[in-house]
Amino acid sequence: MYKNPEPYWNFWKVVFAGWLIKYPGKFFRAIMWILIALTVGVIYMVDPPSGDTPVDNTVDREYNEIERMYGLE
Repeated sequence: MYKNPEPYWNFWKVVFAGWLIKYPGKFFRAIMWILIALTVGVIYMVDPPSGDTPVDNTVDREYNEIERMYGLE
């Protein structure tokens, strides 16, 4: 006849709220490290290292004066 309503807070909300109250430094430190890792990952994906050069170097060969001087082109 009377239906028991669902609780407002589920188990994981209670667990995370308890951790935040009891260990705020550890909680925010973990969040900070996650944000730093995501930021470094995004920067690495957007701007790859400068060592990645294309294999095709025909443009460089056209302007290489040493090869042109010695007739190696």
